[in-house]
Amino acid sequence: MKKSFLFLPLLLAMLSSYAAPVITVDTVAPAFQDKHIMVITLKKELRPGSEVTDAAKTWKLTSSQAMEIFKSVKPVSDAELAAKFTESPAFMSGKCRVDDKNYTYEINAGDFLTLNDGQQLTHYACYNKSLRKYFLTGPK
Repeated sequence: MKKSFLFLPLLLAMLSSYAAPVITVDTVAPAFQDKHIMVITLKKELRPGSEVTDAAKTWKLTSSQAMEIFKSVKPVSDAELAAKFTESPAFMSGKCRVDDKNYTYEINAGDFLTLNDGQQLTHYACYNKSLRKYFLTGPK
Protein backbone atom coordinates (compact mmCIF):
# COMPACT_ATOMS: atom_id res chain seq x y z
CA MET A 1 0.00 0.00 0.00
CA LYS A 2 2.82 2.41 0.81
CA LYS A 3 4.42 1.90 -2.64
CA SER A 4 1.29 3.08 -4.47
CA PHE A 5 1.44 6.42 -2.62
CA LEU A 6 5.01 6.91 -3.83
CA PHE A 7 3.86 6.49 -7.38
CA LEU A 8 1.14 9.16 -7.09
CA PRO A 9 3.52 12.20 -6.87
CA LEU A 10 5.47 10.87 -9.84
CA LEU A 11 2.27 10.46 -11.86
CA LEU A 12 1.10 13.97 -10.95
CA ALA A 13 4.46 15.44 -11.94
CA MET A 14 4.31 13.66 -15.30
CA LEU A 15 0.76 14.84 -15.98
CA SER A 16 1.51 18.44 -15.05
CA SER A 17 4.41 18.56 -17.50
CA TYR A 18 2.33 17.10 -20.36
CA ALA A 19 1.57 19.59 -23.11
CA ALA A 20 -1.32 18.71 -25.38
CA PRO A 21 -0.50 18.86 -29.08
CA VAL A 22 -1.54 22.07 -30.78
CA ILE A 23 -4.37 21.49 -33.22
CA THR A 24 -4.61 23.97 -36.05
CA VAL A 25 -6.56 24.02 -39.28
CA ASP A 26 -3.49 22.67 -41.05
CA THR A 27 -3.32 19.59 -38.80
CA VAL A 28 -6.98 18.60 -39.15
CA ALA A 29 -7.71 16.30 -42.08
CA PRO A 30 -10.59 17.20 -44.38
CA ALA A 31 -13.83 15.84 -42.92
CA PHE A 32 -14.90 13.84 -45.97
CA GLN A 33 -11.51 12.96 -47.42
CA ASP A 34 -12.05 9.20 -47.26
CA LYS A 35 -15.83 9.20 -47.68
CA HIS A 36 -17.99 8.38 -50.66
CA ILE A 37 -19.96 11.54 -51.42
CA MET A 38 -22.78 11.99 -53.89
CA VAL A 39 -24.41 15.36 -54.58
CA ILE A 40 -28.00 14.40 -55.36
CA THR A 41 -29.52 17.85 -55.91
CA LEU A 42 -28.01 21.33 -56.24
CA LYS A 43 -30.09 24.51 -56.30
CA LYS A 44 -29.06 28.19 -56.17
CA GLU A 45 -30.87 30.25 -53.54
CA LEU A 46 -30.78 33.76 -52.09
CA ARG A 47 -31.60 34.28 -48.42
CA PRO A 48 -34.91 36.19 -48.22
CA GLY A 49 -34.74 39.62 -46.61
CA SER A 50 -31.00 39.99 -47.23
CA GLU A 51 -29.28 42.77 -49.11
CA VAL A 52 -28.14 41.05 -52.30
CA THR A 53 -25.14 42.28 -54.29
CA ASP A 54 -24.67 41.74 -58.02
CA ALA A 55 -21.92 39.23 -57.18
CA ALA A 56 -24.32 37.25 -54.99
CA LYS A 57 -26.96 37.28 -57.73
CA THR A 58 -24.57 35.75 -60.29
CA TRP A 59 -22.64 33.38 -57.97
CA LYS A 60 -23.17 29.67 -58.64
CA LEU A 61 -21.53 26.27 -58.40
CA THR A 62 -21.65 23.14 -60.51
CA SER A 63 -22.06 19.66 -59.03
CA SER A 64 -18.38 18.88 -59.65
CA GLN A 65 -17.32 22.11 -57.88
CA ALA A 66 -19.59 21.21 -54.95
CA MET A 67 -17.89 17.79 -54.81
CA GLU A 68 -14.46 19.45 -54.67
CA ILE A 69 -15.64 21.60 -51.78
CA PHE A 70 -17.06 18.61 -49.89
CA LYS A 71 -13.73 16.80 -50.24
CA SER A 72 -11.75 19.71 -48.74
CA VAL A 73 -13.88 21.11 -45.89
CA LYS A 74 -12.91 20.84 -42.23
CA PRO A 75 -15.22 20.95 -39.21
CA VAL A 76 -15.64 24.30 -37.42
CA SER A 77 -17.44 25.31 -34.25
CA ASP A 78 -20.28 27.82 -34.22
CA ALA A 79 -17.94 30.32 -32.53
CA GLU A 80 -15.21 29.90 -35.19
CA LEU A 81 -17.78 30.20 -37.97
CA ALA A 82 -19.15 33.45 -36.51
CA ALA A 83 -15.68 34.91 -35.89
CA LYS A 84 -13.93 33.98 -39.15
CA PHE A 85 -16.59 33.83 -41.86
CA THR A 86 -19.08 36.25 -43.37
CA GLU A 87 -22.41 34.76 -44.32
CA SER A 88 -23.49 35.61 -47.84
CA PRO A 89 -27.14 35.80 -48.90
CA ALA A 90 -26.17 33.46 -51.79
CA PHE A 91 -25.97 29.73 -51.22
CA MET A 92 -26.38 26.43 -52.99
CA SER A 93 -28.66 23.93 -51.28
CA GLY A 94 -29.63 20.38 -51.87
CA LYS A 95 -29.46 16.78 -50.80
CA CYS A 96 -26.36 14.66 -50.62
CA ARG A 97 -25.26 11.25 -49.48
CA VAL A 98 -22.11 10.66 -47.44
CA ASP A 99 -21.32 6.95 -47.34
CA ASP A 100 -24.73 5.48 -46.44
CA LYS A 101 -26.29 8.54 -44.76
CA ASN A 102 -28.53 11.19 -46.36
CA TYR A 103 -28.18 14.89 -45.57
CA THR A 104 -29.48 18.25 -46.66
CA TYR A 105 -26.76 20.83 -47.14
CA GLU A 106 -26.06 24.48 -47.83
CA ILE A 107 -22.82 25.71 -49.37
CA ASN A 108 -22.67 29.40 -48.56
CA ALA A 109 -20.83 31.79 -50.88
CA GLY A 110 -19.06 32.96 -47.71
CA ASP A 111 -16.78 29.89 -47.82
CA PHE A 112 -18.57 27.44 -45.53
CA LEU A 113 -20.87 24.45 -45.67
CA THR A 114 -23.64 23.28 -43.34
CA LEU A 115 -24.87 19.69 -43.19
CA ASN A 116 -28.11 18.57 -41.59
CA ASP A 117 -29.01 14.93 -40.99
CA GLY A 118 -32.43 15.82 -39.54
CA GLN A 119 -31.13 15.69 -35.98
CA GLN A 120 -27.89 17.63 -36.00
CA LEU A 121 -26.61 20.69 -37.85
CA THR A 122 -22.84 20.63 -38.47
CA HIS A 123 -20.66 23.40 -39.91
CA TYR A 124 -17.58 22.99 -42.09
CA ALA A 125 -15.22 25.55 -43.60
CA CYS A 126 -13.16 25.52 -46.75
CA TYR A 127 -9.61 26.63 -45.95
CA ASN A 128 -8.24 25.30 -49.24
CA LYS A 129 -6.80 28.37 -50.99
CA SER A 130 -7.07 26.77 -54.43
CA LEU A 131 -10.86 26.58 -53.99
CA ARG A 132 -11.33 30.24 -52.98
CA LYS A 133 -12.25 30.93 -56.59
CA TYR A 134 -15.58 29.20 -55.90
CA PHE A 135 -16.59 31.65 -53.14
CA LEU A 136 -17.33 35.36 -52.82
CA THR A 137 -15.44 35.73 -49.52
CA GLY A 138 -12.99 33.65 -47.51
CA PRO A 139 -11.94 33.42 -43.88
CA LYS A 140 -11.28 36.75 -42.13
